Amino acid sequence: MIYIRRLFFILALIFLFLGCDKPPKTDQQQLVTTALDLVARSQYAEAVPHLQSFVDLTETDLSNLEKSPVRLASFRSNSQTSDLQRVEIYHLLAFCYQQIGESAQAMRSYPLAIGSENMLGDYAVFRLANLCQKAEDLEQAKKWYLQLIYDYPTFPQISAVKFSLANLYLQQQDFASLFPLLKDLRQVGAHRRRAHLVEAKALVQQEKWMSAYQICEQLIADNTTDGTAWNALALLKKIQKSSSEIDISPQQLMNHGLVYYNNRSYSRCRSIFQSIIKKSTGQNKKLAGGAAYQIGYSYFRQRKYSNAIYWFRQVINKYPSSGYLTRAYYRLTVCYRRKGYATRARINLEAFTKKYTWSQLMDDALYDLGRIYERQKHYQLAMDVYRQLVTNHSQSRLAQRTYWQLGWMQFRLGQYDKCLKAFRIIQRKYPRDIYAVVAHYWTAKCYQHQGKDDLATTTFRQVAKRQQWFYSGLANQQLESEDNPRLTTYSDSSIWSTLGQQKTPRVERLMKMGMFKDAIIELESMLNLPLAFSDSSAIDLRTNKLDQTYNLLLCHQKAGNYQQAFRYADKLQQFSQIRSDLGQLPVELYRILYPFYYAETIVKHATKYAIDPLFVAAMIREESRYNTTIISSAGARGLMQIMIPTAKQIAKQLNLPTFNNDMLFTPEINIQLGTWYMSDLMRQFGNNHALVAGAYNGGPHRIKKWLENVKPTPATTSANTSIPSLDVAVDEFIENIPIDETRRHIKKVMDSYYVYRQLYGETISEMQSIAELQLNLKADYTQ
Repeated sequence: MIYIRRLFFILALIFLFLGCDKPPKTDQQQLVTTALDLVARSQYAEAVPHLQSFVDLTETDLSNLEKSPVRLASFRSNSQTSDLQRVEIYHLLAFCYQQIGESAQAMRSYPLAIGSENMLGDYAVFRLANLCQKAEDLEQAKKWYLQLIYDYPTFPQISAVKFSLANLYLQQQDFASLFPLLKDLRQVGAHRRRAHLVEAKALVQQEKWMSAYQICEQLIADNTTDGTAWNALALLKKIQKSSSEIDISPQQLMNHGLVYYNNRSYSRCRSIFQSIIKKSTGQNKKLAGGAAYQIGYSYFRQRKYSNAIYWFRQVINKYPSSGYLTRAYYRLTVCYRRKGYATRARINLEAFTKKYTWSQLMDDALYDLGRIYERQKHYQLAMDVYRQLVTNHSQSRLAQRTYWQLGWMQFRLGQYDKCLKAFRIIQRKYPRDIYAVVAHYWTAKCYQHQGKDDLATTTFRQVAKRQQWFYSGLANQQLESEDNPRLTTYSDSSIWSTLGQQKTPRVERLMKMGMFKDAIIELESMLNLPLAFSDSSAIDLRTNKLDQTYNLLLCHQKAGNYQQAFRYADKLQQFSQIRSDLGQLPVELYRILYPFYYAETIVKHATKYAIDPLFVAAMIREESRYNTTIISSAGARGLMQIMIPTAKQIAKQLNLPTFNNDMLFTPEINIQLGTWYMSDLMRQFGNNHALVAGAYNGGPHRIKKWLENVKPTPATTSANTSIPSLDVAVDEFIENIPIDETRRHIKKVMDSYYVYRQLYGETISEMQSIAELQLNLKADYTQ
């Protein structure tokens, strides 16, 4: 027994000498595995302690092994955990520190991640250089950018690196280093303009005013719409203040005004255009006409129609030979129409269509004239104008729409035989156009009004089976049947589950480590790889666009870029490889095209305010595509695109005393306010989803006004297809809405609602039950 004990003691000493004083390897593996799981859920702060503990333990091991070079080399060659090298774990730790705003800690950790063992060392250098630049440690930033350029020339963001380095050289006035770098950047077409702008800034610093001025003017003349033009104009103003030699021509002034115009700086653009008009003489009259037109159009874009009318008249009366005559004439009539001066607009359009038959705007003018005749109940005149359009301008983008308008007017007049002819022309001439689907549905309605019930039913079934947009859902409602779902999918995930498997080792590593934004950079760079690229695996990926698109979709989704994820999902459905033999798409793809992000929040508030969560989800999809930070041109904010005055009123109703405008970018608050508002609209409009969708977009007062003006229709509707308290078919009411945006919005939201009910209808009940239980528990607790 004594000998056995001595044997165990000797073995223990041997194991201790060999480094068994460190924690078991499985413990270290668990630290990293847990951290990876947390990072995948974007819980970076929670991941840091696990990674830091691993690093601390590893450094302890290294210090214990420093006296034994053989064992130290063996440790370093085998020091990987959860399939990650030790330097990669330093990289992950630095990344997590950066994500939580601990820049100093990240800057200490990133250098430890740079080495040949880390295949993503270039990303570590890139992030470290960016952090140094933000910290205004310019020498260190320059050092890391240079290392990236020399050691990692194939880094996907190498052009961005060179631009960052160029700006550092510019900041330090190191022109000897700057100009060769700019020469290199100018060779890349996508970066040529930006490189020229940096060159102009350098010339300004050297007080070479004329050379800088010429570069800026050329940049503006080439393109007045992009950010480079805007920055060039700002630099030009600085040059003008510093040099008395600069003489700007009227054409250059025109270009400057267009830059302001394209950036919606309307007051400044108008000031420039007016100065052109004042200085115009002789040959400059043509330029003055263009300036007057741009002033008018700037007011038009701001919906200041009275001011726009004045300037369009100036173009017509003073500058008829400027080349802007017909444009001004047409815009003038649009202004009249939008101000409610329908008769004046009609007179102008009548004159336009007789006098300017050669104009490119002739089809627009004919269509608008037909709409005015129609609204003024001059139906024969409207039909004559519509026929003139489709006969003389058969290739116009408005042709199919005009056929539809012609048929729809005849439908409303009860001329069902004539109406059917127009709808058949649409289906024959434009079978793939959306108006062909619309015409197909209303063909069935014609049969219904003619009392041809069998033909109507057959046609409704055909429309439902087409599974196209809003009208297939309407057809199902007419049939009072769910035999033809809005979508036909397949649920065998064997094809879907194999997507994304083919990717480069670098992309695989980035995704494994939760660095999805960097993975996006890597994947998107593959789109522009030259065929002679040396990495054969990259060539394979370049040819396999299916896997590449799927991985981009997944990375954007993981990074919270839901709009971008939708864009790639939309691209993915174009690949025939993921379709079944019957042409069906996987249900998983439809759940990305029609996502249910923020599901718990939506269900919680929808349950509280007694509204279908799927209707809320459909509204969010069509309002913002789940973009939390979006702001519309009208100022609506966030997921549910809520206007600030409306939000303040709702917040007051909900007793949210601390509400401020920026809270609309917070999903929880935005969804709560939007859901309450939808619930209130449901109460106002008898739980009719289509009317609520219209009121959400166009305002409840407009919907109520239109409802007051509708006339009862013949008894051809069922309870599912009529408006409560009115003998009016809901489909006919929607089609008669005079505002295009509101009419389209109803159709889009309702179509998405049909899809959401199909995709999530079976799972939503359980979520609602949980939400109801939580609400009841909360109510009991507060009592």
